[in-house]
Amino acid sequence: MTPQKAAAVFQVSNLEAALKHYKEVLGFEEEFRFGDYAGLKFGEVYLHLSGHNAHERPLGGGNVYVFLR
Repeated sequence: MTPQKAAAVFQVSNLEAALKHYKEVLGFEEEFRFGDYAGLKFGEVYLHLSGHNAHERPLGGGNVYVFLR
């Protein structure tokens, strides 16, 4: 297996407000959304946002997904 990409995952209190900020202010594009979880991309930078109720992690906490090939 070879790591190809990685995406940081951030817990946010308001997914809609966070998406608006990342898209309108920072220039990210929304790649997908599943309920209270969304993926964003800016060039080769990947970022996932998770609504606070989706997982039992504190706000501001996060993790990283590594995509393997």
